[in-house]
Amino acid sequence: FDKVFVEQSPNQSIYFSAAIALMGSEYTLIPHNVEFLVAGQSFADESIPYLLVKLSAESANDIWTISEFDKKIFEIFNQNTKFLPYSPPPEVANDLKRNLKSLTSEETEGLLRNAGYELDRFKFILSIGTFDNPPSRKGAIRLSALFEADKFGEADFLVFTGRGSDSLIFGGSKK
Repeated sequence: FDKVFVEQSPNQSIYFSAAIALMGSEYTLIPHNVEFLVAGQSFADESIPYLLVKLSAESANDIWTISEFDKKIFEIFNQNTKFLPYSPPPEVANDLKRNLKSLTSEETEGLLRNAGYELDRFKFILSIGTFDNPPSRKGAIRLSALFEADKFGEADFLVFTGRGSDSLIFGGSKK
């Protein structure tokens, strides 16, 4: 191959990138993010994935990360690490904007009233994430505690959505 790009995520690609490193091949490493190495993720033995990621990071010609934080972490292993800003393609971004604008505040209020909420005003905080990820779950618990301690002023509701959010059960609202 003229050039090999390895997208590294919490699956077999960790082993694949380590094998490429051990063969001495040239490649560019594109890791998902460093959170996938947090204990309690998808690996039975947490040390082996870390060692394989370290090996593949040290051996890569270059590394492209999608966050400045990850760039700093991977620079520990390889100085040739670059930040690749991530944003959706323009057509996807435009679709998102159009869809978000299509639901009016009156429609939103109607949906909430139909669900049984008495609304004189409605202000909420929306937290979107992957809450079966241990750091995200801890953050959600901390955010909920701050919300319950009334640290967010006028907000009436704290809403979590995303993978694993169904297992987060908190007080829900201040009303």
